[in-house]
Amino acid sequence: MTMARTPSVAAAFADSWTTTSADGLAIRLYAWKSNRGGRPAVLWGHANGFAAGAYTALLQDLSATMDVFAMDLRGHGGSGDPGPDYDRAMVADRFAFDLMAATRSIRQRLPAWPLHFAGHSVSGIGALRMGAVFGHAPFVSITLFEPPLAPSPDHPLHAEAALLGEGLATRALRRKRVLPDPESFAASLAPRPAFDRWRPDMLQDFAIATLTPSPDGDGWRLRCPPEAEAAIYRMTMDTSTFTALGAFRRPILFVESDPEMQGVAPSWAAKAQGAAVLRSPMGRLARIDRTSHMMPFERPEAVVEIVHAAVANS
Repeated sequence: MTMARTPSVAAAFADSWTTTSADGLAIRLYAWKSNRGGRPAVLWGHANGFAAGAYTALLQDLSATMDVFAMDLRGHGGSGDPGPDYDRAMVADRFAFDLMAATRSIRQRLPAWPLHFAGHSVSGIGALRMGAVFGHAPFVSITLFEPPLAPSPDHPLHAEAALLGEGLATRALRRKRVLPDPESFAASLAPRPAFDRWRPDMLQDFAIATLTPSPDGDGWRLRCPPEAEAAIYRMTMDTSTFTALGAFRRPILFVESDPEMQGVAPSWAAKAQGAAVLRSPMGRLARIDRTSHMMPFERPEAVVEIVHAAVANS
């Protein structure tokens, strides 16, 4: 098994453990300390380059009314690093297999109560592929905040998605790899355009969860290597998940941001949600106004409200 790393969620909020995916990689999971059983449960997935701990304040709010679980994607947070051949290790199927392993492990702790999935950005691809391609649908409802589903080549959005996806991959490789500490990292981001819309506690959680002390003692390093982040951006150009959506007959709520809002990086994902809904037999569309692709950090209260409603109406 490729070894897990230290948790991205503080022990004060959640217990953590690992499970093993199909290729032997350790996947880090979290169970909120307020979990008690007897109520609906949600498994939360995070965005590319982030970690479960980046959403701590949001998940704390969710935990008031439901049991909360979370996972770190491969190469992120406390999960194992599958490098150095990230393009081979970060293909879409791997994210689906990781989520299957995570769900099985959570079910051992939660054998009877309804389990829902909610995820931001790339984590949604694993949930959709698990059901649409592999026919595995363990969730009562699925709520996805802008999964970056590249439409098929015959769709007008395909060329734009391909161009921006490659641009994001190139941008990821230019990231600063060593930073002084999480506090100064957050302080440096706070005044920048787009980051200045993030709720301050969410920005702090992000900085803490996505950095880890460097083994060389020269500062703090990104938990997700830039090469892994870039490989995932290239993975999102795989159109086979989008094409397979017609086979996935489960309630799916696709949540788009405001297409007029500019985020931390250019995104085509907001434009793709309507196309995904049209391909999904039980798909629905919602929008959070005044947000970009980083909506969980800009308006976490609206994200929590949507998850609550999706669970209550399922």
